[in-house]
Amino acid sequence: MLIRLAIIFLLVFAQVGFFANVEAKGDEDYHRDILRALKKINARLIYLENDKLKSIQSVQENLHRRIEEIRDSLQQIQATGEI
Repeated sequence: MLIRLAIIFLLVFAQVGFFANVEAKGDEDYHRDILRALKKINARLIYLENDKLKSIQSVQENLHRRIEEIRDSLQQIQATGEI
């Protein structure tokens, strides 16, 4: 939710800045500025998504490790019960 608000915030202020300079610049310059702003937003989103993926991956590794520990413990309990 915070990311969406940040994106909307950036887009609104980017548009205000672009519309203020529309008369002074030609269409090509205006479109280049928009493209640059979109590239910056995209780079930031990729960075944020990569951080999330790293966090999720570490949680997943942690859970996998715990599952393996429980599996080993169950095997030990079963082995002692059979003797």
